[in-house]
Order: sequence, then C-alpha cells, then structure tokens
Amino acid sequence: MDTPKKIIATLVIVEDIENSNLLMIKHNRGVNDGFYNFPGGKLDEGETPEEGAIREVKEETGLEINNLKNIGLLDFPTMDFEVNVFYSNKFSGKLIENAEEVNVFWQHKNLMPINKMRDADKIWVPIALSGKKVNHRFFYDKNFNVEKVEEL
Repeated sequence: MDTPKKIIATLVIVEDIENSNLLMIKHNRGVNDGFYNFPGGKLDEGETPEEGAIREVKEETGLEINNLKNIGLLDFPTMDFEVNVFYSNKFSGKLIENAEEVNVFWQHKNLMPINKMRDADKIWVPIALSGKKVNHRFFYDKNFNVEKVEEL
C-alpha cells in the first residue's frame, strides 16, 4: 500500500509595521470555515515554499509581498500536512476581498482574534509574534483537537 504523500503548504505573517497591523484572513468554506489565520495555502506542483507563499498571498489578498523570511515549520503527521511559516513586512498593492473563499483584513497585533483560531495556532502564533522561530509537530484527533505537541 502506498504511503500518502505529505501535503506541503505555507502561511505568511505580513506585518504593516507603521500601523502595528497584521494581515489576516477569515475562512468562509472548507474544514477551516469560520476560523481566522494568515494568508497561505498548498503548493502547486514544482513550486518552492517561497514561490507558493508569494502566490497564495497575492491570490487571497491582492498584495505583492517580498523580503520573505522563513520563521519555521509546522508538521501535522496525523494529517500528512506540513506548513512552512514565513514573515514579511514588505508589501505593495491594494487589498481585495474574495468573500467566497476568505475575508481579508488588517488586525492590530495586540488585538489578535486568537480565540477564533485553531488549537495549533493558539500555540505557535504567540511564539512567532514574540520573534522566535516556530518548529512544532502537532498531533490532532479526528475532531481537529490537538492531542500532543512536540518541538522539532
């Protein structure tokens, strides 16, 4: 029997330093419907994590980002899913909203809607926002509850 291929994805924390805001999304469909997070998504065939991060932010928000800094890796072995986490404070363009897939908005970084984020996000986001690298493995149960966390 073939081992399932791990899905590789990205998340990007985009910061507007001047206004102390972070670019966030609220999911409007799928398994994350109603949850808040940062822009990102699955890589296309042959795409590097950096290329995927730039493309996904553009698709979801309308913004062009650059000066990406890799700030960690989140591994979800029970879901065959791995997320490369990036940070950028260099962006241009005009914010768009694709209400079918996600709502896009700027959120003051001291007012993060952490209670509206997934369990794993509640753990790694504060670490990332403190300036530290995030390298964690999250084991989920069938109801998307974190059962165990390990540092990589």
